[in-house]
Amino acid sequence: MKLKIIAQSLALIFMSGAAFADDTPPPDKMQKIEITGSAIKRSDVEGALPVQTITHQDIERAGITSTEQLLNTISANVGGVYNMSANQAEGFGNSNITHNSGASSANLRGLGPDSTLVLLNGRRVADHGLNGSAVDLNSIPLAAVERVEILKDGASAIYGADAIGGVINFILRTDYQGAEVSTSGDVTQHGGGDIYTGSILFGKGSLQNDGFNFMASLAVDKSTLLAGNQRSFQNGYQPDRGLAPDTRGTPYADVKFPNGFYLPGNPNQQLWANMIALQGGGPNACSSYPQMIPYPSALWGYTSRQDACAYDYGSDWALMQPVEHLNLVSRTSLKLDSKNTAYFELTGSHTKATDYYTPLQLGSNSNFYYPAGGPYYQNFSAYVPGFDPTQNETIRWRCLACGEREETTTTNTYRALAALEGEVNNWNYKAGLSAAGSFANTDLVNGYVTTSGINAAMDTGLINPWLPAGQQQTAAAMALINGAKITGPVYGGRSRLLEADGSVNGELMTLPAGPLSAAAGVDFRRESYDFDINAYAANNIEQSTGDSSLSQVSRNIAAVYGELAVPIVKGLDGDLAVRHDRYSDFGGTTNPKISLRYQPISSVLVRTSWNTGFHAPDFAQLYGGQTTNSLSNSVADPQCPKTVAAINCIDSWNFQSGGNPNLKPEKSEQWSAGLVFSPTSHASVDVDYWQIRRTDRIVQPDPTIMINYPQYVVRNPDGTINYIQDDLTNILADKTKGVDLGVKLNGKVMGEKLSFNLDGTYMISHASQSTPGQPMTEYVGQFGDPNNTYNDLYLRWRHTASLTWTHDVWSTTLYDQFNTGYKDEVPAGTVPPGFNPNVASYNLFNLGVGYTGIKDMTINFTIKNLFDTVPPFSAHNVDDVAGAGWDARVGQPRLRSFMLAVKYKFL
Repeated sequence: MKLKIIAQSLALIFMSGAAFADDTPPPDKMQKIEITGSAIKRSDVEGALPVQTITHQDIERAGITSTEQLLNTISANVGGVYNMSANQAEGFGNSNITHNSGASSANLRGLGPDSTLVLLNGRRVADHGLNGSAVDLNSIPLAAVERVEILKDGASAIYGADAIGGVINFILRTDYQGAEVSTSGDVTQHGGGDIYTGSILFGKGSLQNDGFNFMASLAVDKSTLLAGNQRSFQNGYQPDRGLAPDTRGTPYADVKFPNGFYLPGNPNQQLWANMIALQGGGPNACSSYPQMIPYPSALWGYTSRQDACAYDYGSDWALMQPVEHLNLVSRTSLKLDSKNTAYFELTGSHTKATDYYTPLQLGSNSNFYYPAGGPYYQNFSAYVPGFDPTQNETIRWRCLACGEREETTTTNTYRALAALEGEVNNWNYKAGLSAAGSFANTDLVNGYVTTSGINAAMDTGLINPWLPAGQQQTAAAMALINGAKITGPVYGGRSRLLEADGSVNGELMTLPAGPLSAAAGVDFRRESYDFDINAYAANNIEQSTGDSSLSQVSRNIAAVYGELAVPIVKGLDGDLAVRHDRYSDFGGTTNPKISLRYQPISSVLVRTSWNTGFHAPDFAQLYGGQTTNSLSNSVADPQCPKTVAAINCIDSWNFQSGGNPNLKPEKSEQWSAGLVFSPTSHASVDVDYWQIRRTDRIVQPDPTIMINYPQYVVRNPDGTINYIQDDLTNILADKTKGVDLGVKLNGKVMGEKLSFNLDGTYMISHASQSTPGQPMTEYVGQFGDPNNTYNDLYLRWRHTASLTWTHDVWSTTLYDQFNTGYKDEVPAGTVPPGFNPNVASYNLFNLGVGYTGIKDMTINFTIKNLFDTVPPFSAHNVDDVAGAGWDARVGQPRLRSFMLAVKYKFL
């Protein structure tokens, strides 16, 4: 997709602007308000910083029922493993993703959730209790949101840590009077993945007339399970297109032969085989068993498995997890006098999310075998020369009788705030004291077994791993399987935040070009986090990679900041801000920001800014426990001592990884420049170029790379390698840049009200280092890194556009969400002729109709995914996330759905 997309969108302004009647009277003098990204109140609608605003009406018209859906409409947010389809990892043990269960996170500019600052009414909330590094957006009470402001620029000079990619500020309703109830149902055409919501909002008292206001909102929502077998595009066996599972774990077990064997007419030694294939005359016979398939030897390049079977486990995967949310928000405001107000806010949420995964594959991480002499023993003597039926059979078995793996994560969050704001001697002030927390726990519900328990159960010979299709295990076998299962708590985490803040802003003096305004503030925080794990479960669950507990750790942060709004000459304004943060664990950091706003005529505004930012190391990064593993392949020691035999310098060396208390903060430097053109009061376009460079990235490097750096290699007295130190470290850098485009048109055409909005992002580059000191690798338009690692997806262009027609009590809106294509994941083995290296672009349309003809009632009906568009094919399987044959970072698995929302106001 070329830059012509932007040019064509710009041309739309000039072609359409003249068609809109400009009959709106001039606006009254605007009240000064505080905009996200600045501590100074001002009346400028467009400032020196790019801020996108989404109103409550926008949210309703779009049929948005969750913050995750809202996030998907923001073009600056990069798709990654942060939504409730993509964050379903391989079950327990994959701490990088599974610890986000039921959560959704923001990812502005593709810099990661920990580099996007999320605020509620301009103040911080606690990070998710399990991962301790990013806010769960689903804990935000969307039903009570008045608007959402998205600052698409760095803001560490005002807010401190994490505001590198930008800031998302959820602003709640205030001074609400009356009551309203709302409910909605969003039902899919093809079944599964339905969403239901309900809320009640109540407010009493006028702050201006009665001296008080009380507002409260209670909202519930429920998403139902969308299983993989409910969507035909969830298909992990398409070998002609480069997609097939690399697994020998089948319901009718594959058998491994330690010494191998040869079949007539096949010169390749075979190490794996399945009796179905041998008896049926070849691997195609595997397909006679549900979801079993021939092992894709040609695709994966393993000639030793040509008579084995495989299993399309992707079809078992849940595409959308069932989630239940309960959100509560209340605000009490008291008018102290004509210029001062006290208010108290309380927000809370309860989330229950359930993950479902394919049944366990047994035999991959343990010496798993069926005993010789057992009643179900497979005798291969007729097919395998020299087969010894007195030996145990090493097998890979998909334990369907164990049931789907099921985990439940429960998360409770809260924030309590007491604050004052007002005006003293023409200076505005605000001060607040808040406490926030997020407590989350994950329980194993079904499908998990202990390694020792299932090995002992199989050793009895009573479990049949070669059960014919449609038959059930015996009661005795099921008793053994159930006896090996493990359920109950597995891990939990708690994130807490205490904060006291205060700021003042006002005019210092009047300069020839206007008033010189200033702001100053202080911020004191105490952050704490702990993570505990069931050690028995971590060390004994089959296929668990383990994890480690982290006793409660905490730190204190003290910050001071200041800002000046300087009118330089008529039409040219500057803004200077600086903030110093002092952390009790790693020290201090100072971050400035400079921005300029030039408006030579009323229809043209030019803006630019430069700033630095930082991300403080997370607690798990600083203090996470150490684990020891070995390299998957033998690697030569590049500094092998001459006194050591060469054979002793090639090995699969041990490496230690974990937290590093000596980490420094990640740093950023960024700048932006933009133009806002408003030829009439009914048409505007804004174009902003942005660029961000991060250094001291906190990563866990590849140990096969770190072996080349002597300072990371711990040696024995004789000079041989003891282990490679592979802790998290500040070692890499990345750089990203692009262009944001915003278009707004509104007015009347032939007497009918029309409005058009477009929010688009063109990503020029996102380059990152994979090796210290080496050139950066470009990732825009790529599936992942060179090793096909499933990371963020940097699309060249993505946009959300809407066209709304309003007539009397009716409104109709057409929505469009577009994402360009990208290079697909390349098969690990032989690339088949039918493999398409490109994933197609993805375009979804929604059509909504609103009706307000009944007094105090609003009815909205929306057809989502109007044309029932399936996600484009990708040769990706589910080993990292939910998609098999499609990409969950960009695809929408629900397909077409029908949503009816009704809101009724009373009192």
